Amino acid sequence: MSTRRTRTGAAMAALLLASGLAGCGGEEKASAGPAELAGDTIEDICAAGTDEGTVRREATPDQAGDWPAYGSGFTDEFDIELEVTDGAGGGGRDLPAKFLPEKQTGQDFSSDMFQARQYEVGVLLNDDYTEDIDWAALGYPTEMLSTDADHRGLRTERHAFGLTYNSEKYSEDEVPSTYEELLDPKWAGKIAIDPTGSQLGPLGMSEGLGLDGAQEWFDEFSEVAKPVVFEGNTASAEAIATGQFDLTLNTSDHNAQALTDEGLPVEFKFLDYVPLNDLYHFVVAGTPRPNGAVCFAAWWSDPEGGTKVMGELEGVANDDIPPGTPEDSKVIAAKTEEDIESAAVFADYVAQALAG
Repeated sequence: MSTRRTRTGAAMAALLLASGLAGCGGEEKASAGPAELAGDTIEDICAAGTDEGTVRREATPDQAGDWPAYGSGFTDEFDIELEVTDGAGGGGRDLPAKFLPEKQTGQDFSSDMFQARQYEVGVLLNDDYTEDIDWAALGYPTEMLSTDADHRGLRTERHAFGLTYNSEKYSEDEVPSTYEELLDPKWAGKIAIDPTGSQLGPLGMSEGLGLDGAQEWFDEFSEVAKPVVFEGNTASAEAIATGQFDLTLNTSDHNAQALTDEGLPVEFKFLDYVPLNDLYHFVVAGTPRPNGAVCFAAWWSDPEGGTKVMGELEGVANDDIPPGTPEDSKVIAAKTEEDIESAAVFADYVAQALAG
């Protein structure tokens, strides 16, 4: 067996574990059923949350540094205080490493809830670590829920990925419109992709190129386009603006738009497939503030609550179909655990190829 295959297998196993597709401790814990809340409506739950005390939530560094701008509307509306900790700078990747030791040493979680991508915290999606909230019974459609068996997460953000390019060098018509068009020697050494492969992962889902098709596409892309390895969503677009390279697949629609609005020469273009990257709120198991935590999660996903705030402050949306998506483009969103697995496997395939 080659070194490449051995390393790929090891990394794949790690990703499967992080996606909740491998067992934890060798035994799968049966669900204990939905958490008991104070009512059957968000209104009743929020009313009960006022008596539970301050709710603690993980936040990104930027949000934690300016939390009143993000969360004061919730406190004003529901009279529930919020305390945030600067603990999710990696978008959720660091949370299992933080929460697992707390639980294993008998400590309470340092937060009542957290926001993350499902594949980043799959190992936490069981009764030991997160509450089984019956979001569907509270009126939320399946499209808004995480794809784990119990649908423990409520979607808070939806990020779309495509092609970001230097608008001083190229017009929209001069850059590729499809992933197939990226397979052109004229783009050799001019396209940046992230070393984690996470932005490309959804292409491996059944609604994308499929796992085999995605791997075949990437093999040719790697050979013909010779992509530049460059880490970071916003950082990649900023590097385009300074001329380090011409194109990137790393940057989400809203991050590219924010830089365009600042006057930088970058533009975002949807391609024929639109990989979607979703974030969800999860409530930690055994929190003494379940009603307050659920109330905040509901508010953060409300078009007139946190979704509006995130739109105003960061340009982030939570629409099922991202604004501006062309009618002939196909959005790729995880709908099953198999989708999560395929995305994780393909992202690992990309990462290992880039690592050499």
